[in-house]
Amino acid sequence: APPAAAPAAAPAPAPAAPPAAGPKWSTSEVNKMTVPKLKAALTELGLDTSGLKAVLKGRLMESGAVGN
Repeated sequence: APPAAAPAAAPAPAPAAPPAAGPKWSTSEVNKMTVPKLKAALTELGLDTSGLKAVLKGRLMESGAVGN
C-alpha cells in the first residue's frame, strides 16, 4: 500500500485527463448517454449540469472532451 502522506512536491494523480489531452468520449457515445450519464460527464469536466437532455448533450459536445 502507498504511504498515507505523499510528499508535497508530488502532484496528486488526476483521475480525468484534461480536455487538451484529447477526446474523452466519441460523438456516438455521447448520443447514447442517458441524462444521469451526461450529468456525470459534465460534473467530471466541472461544467453546469442544469437543463434538458439536448442542452446537456450540446454543452458536453462543446466542451472539447468529445471527438468524432
